[in-house]
Amino acid sequence: MAKSVMKAFLCCLVSLFAAGCTSFGASMIKGERTHLNSAFQQTNDEQLLLNLVRMRYGDTAAFLEVSSISSQSRIEAALDVGAEFERVNVDTDLFSVGGSAAYATQPTITYTPLQGDAFIQRLLTPLTLEKLMLLYQSGWNIKRFFLLAVPSTNNVKNAPRAS
Repeated sequence: MAKSVMKAFLCCLVSLFAAGCTSFGASMIKGERTHLNSAFQQTNDEQLLLNLVRMRYGDTAAFLEVSSISSQSRIEAALDVGAEFERVNVDTDLFSVGGSAAYATQPTITYTPLQGDAFIQRLLTPLTLEKLMLLYQSGWNIKRFFLLAVPSTNNVKNAPRAS
């Protein structure tokens, strides 16, 4: 009877692990993607702010572009089962079961410095009206944007005492 109970327990446990692997990976990818996306956005904002401060004080701006992101996920599971054949104490359990599980991701991010013609074009290309409208429609305050991006209009200087 003990062997049949142990076999049934092992079959159930293996079935649970097999069923869990199919749905476990998909949900973990969603979580990791969200974390990577947030980190990517935050570091882009920090890089932009750093370069704005550099340009304000006459230093050279430097941008690093993320050229690729790849992630490896690893799921490990272990199960320990034991049985005691010579029982010294009648009050102890006959079977022992233990298990462990671990999940790890290893993202690999490749950076490429933005330099040369691509750097000059991105930094010095004037903003078009279409880009201004896109920024406005995405929630930017148009007054603040004009104070930052438009140096003059019809020979009238924009915020001459700001710098």
